[in-house]
Amino acid sequence: MNKNKRLKICKWLGDAPCAYSMTYDEGFIDVLANAYPLHVKYGIPGHLDAVAGQLGMRRNCFRSSMNGIFHMGVEHLKFLIGEGWSVGNHSYSHFCWPDQPGLDLYREVVYSKYLLEDLLGCPVTLFTIPNGMYNYEPALPYIKQAGYLGCHAVDGGVNYDDVDLLKIGNFMVATGPIRPRLGWPEKLLTENITFDDIKDGWLCETTHLVMPNVIQPWKNITPEDLEKRFVRLTEITGNRMWAAVPEDVIDYILMRRNTEIKEGEEGVFKIIPKAPPGLRRRVLSFKLKSEATKIMVDGRELAAAKSDAGELIFTLENLFKETTVNINQGLAV
Repeated sequence: MNKNKRLKICKWLGDAPCAYSMTYDEGFIDVLANAYPLHVKYGIPGHLDAVAGQLGMRRNCFRSSMNGIFHMGVEHLKFLIGEGWSVGNHSYSHFCWPDQPGLDLYREVVYSKYLLEDLLGCPVTLFTIPNGMYNYEPALPYIKQAGYLGCHAVDGGVNYDDVDLLKIGNFMVATGPIRPRLGWPEKLLTENITFDDIKDGWLCETTHLVMPNVIQPWKNITPEDLEKRFVRLTEITGNRMWAAVPEDVIDYILMRRNTEIKEGEEGVFKIIPKAPPGLRRRVLSFKLKSEATKIMVDGRELAAAKSDAGELIFTLENLFKETTVNINQGLAV
């Protein structure tokens, strides 16, 4: 085998040096007014974790410190989905197990998923644990039963290759200072973060309200501080981070983990995807050390780019079946 022609799957789409997702717990209407314009400005899609039983209502959740603030309604969420955002499930009532009287975890985790899917007309594949991590173990069997592909934990930090997709780490961004939690190191604060802190990883961040006169600054953020965050991340990554909704990152990881590459005759590769059902996107990027100028995929020519390291980078969409890649030094094949 010619090792200089060994085909490899890129860690992230387009061979980006890291992945980045910005998520908003609760889905408050202030996010649409104050955060959405910044996402458009910097080309970063956002993600909302909706409380399924509170859509379009003034918040009234058990023991919530944010009761009285308005949640987005279905039409708000549909608008943002049309703008490239995504919506996950944050339970039916923002449960507080085991203290909340009459709590039905099937309704909180499973029924609420189906409800959101019916209302929004799209799959909901990500669950986010409400309140503290004491809710995680009781909810986990229902998360698996419902077929979620991912679950956001309350704690965590940067995620790497071995991330448990049913326990995804995150980092709180806020005007601050944030309250200390497991996996929220100070090195990830806007004033401290460097490229080395997130290289090769997936930084999945969260906040709640985005408003000029911020309340509860340990978990909410001003538009000015949110923009500083986007600017800082863009600068330290040389504008090369893969900014994506978390569902797309989860799908990519599952595709990467479950795709096999077999090399045949010189310059011919078989790509065999075996990812689980339910993915929104079945896409992978590949890299190859080669002097080739032409890539043929199932008999069709595909555009490719050269990386700084001289590797050939290309991306394949809609990977549902075995695919043949032929690289032959620019000659027609």
